[in-house]
Amino acid sequence: MKKSFKLILFIPLFVLFIQSSCKKDNLPPETATGANTFGCKVNGVIYTPSGGDASVGFYSVRGGWFLSGSDRGLCIRTVSGNTKFIDIYIKKLDTIGIYKLNSNTQFFPNAVYAESYGYYAIKTNGTYSNFVTNATYTGWVNVKQILPGGIIAGTFEFTAYNKQTGETVTITDGRFDVKN
Repeated sequence: MKKSFKLILFIPLFVLFIQSSCKKDNLPPETATGANTFGCKVNGVIYTPSGGDASVGFYSVRGGWFLSGSDRGLCIRTVSGNTKFIDIYIKKLDTIGIYKLNSNTQFFPNAVYAESYGYYAIKTNGTYSNFVTNATYTGWVNVKQILPGGIIAGTFEFTAYNKQTGETVTITDGRFDVKN
């Protein structure tokens, strides 16, 4: 009887411990308030931009709507410690929904009118390794909210390719909440 009583007490505590340890991932919550938040996992490691300096921009997250001719698009640029960068660019965004990142393209600033892409860069010893989505290494952006005041919020995932090294990077569990 005593063994079964101890087991009954132990099981709920064990379940509570497992649940609390699994929920803690330190990514920003999914919001739609214009908080200028951004987070994801890069090859399973949490990335939340921290900002940079004058050479790359102080702001950790910047962007939102832009106009290109008669088209409205989305551009989000992030920087973390002058060494890691993630950009999301949607050439034409007209409503909530899923936008594919699956075209061969150049990333900004190489091509201002590029197709939609996901981009990751890491700077090591003064040299950038650039990874970009293409027709083979693809992804998506799910724009969940477009609100008055220039607020755009959603989620994303993509795999990007470095054509110099042949390496890939996988971005998962992404979320953003930006305001122009």
